[in-house]
Parts: sequence; C-alpha cells; structure tokens
Amino acid sequence: MKLGYAKIDGKEYPICLNLRVLKNLQDRTGNSLTDELKSYNENFDVDKFSLLLSDMLNAGHKQAVRLGIETSEPPCVDDLIDLIGVDDFGSIFAAVGDVAKAKPEIETVSKNA
Repeated sequence: MKLGYAKIDGKEYPICLNLRVLKNLQDRTGNSLTDELKSYNENFDVDKFSLLLSDMLNAGHKQAVRLGIETSEPPCVDDLIDLIGVDDFGSIFAAVGDVAKAKPEIETVSKNA
C-alpha cells in the first residue's frame, strides 16, 4: 500500500488509500474515488473532502505504524477544518492525487514454480 504525505499546519502526515477509505467514501456519497475527485473541480464540498482526507490520514497512520514508521496521530476532522488554509489545497490535492493514482502491485505465481 503506497504511503503519501500531506502537509498540514507545517507537519507532514502519512496518507494512504485502502478499502476502508473507499468503502467509507462510497457509503457516504455513492461515488467512486475518481468521480468524487472530479466533482471537486465543479463544486468543492468542504465536508466531503474533510471526511475523505480524515479517512486517508487515519489509514496512513495505521499503515505507517504497521510498517514501524514513527508518526504523530492525525488531526480529527474538526481540527482539519481549522488547520487547512486555502494555500494548503494545492499540496494536499497533489498528495491525495498521487496516492489515488498508485497502480496496484499484483504478484503472480506460476503453477510450475
């Protein structure tokens, strides 16, 4: 699972995209990740994006801990709304997009191996 990093209030937090993030997004919005990200170009929804980012931060934190990477607890959704400024959007969207574009690594094993 690919880790990306989102800079929030001067600190870098790991983010990742796992099935829980996708499930939560689909349960909340009915959208796929691709459709959700595209919708932000037309009508940015602070609540939806804050929840998506929070889910990605929580998934990133869990994955980092699992890998033995020291990291701080991510901010909660309410704190994200207070900590993220308009000037942070570009780098945060880039981090989310980078993680979302990660290609799955699928290993195949030959029957003859």
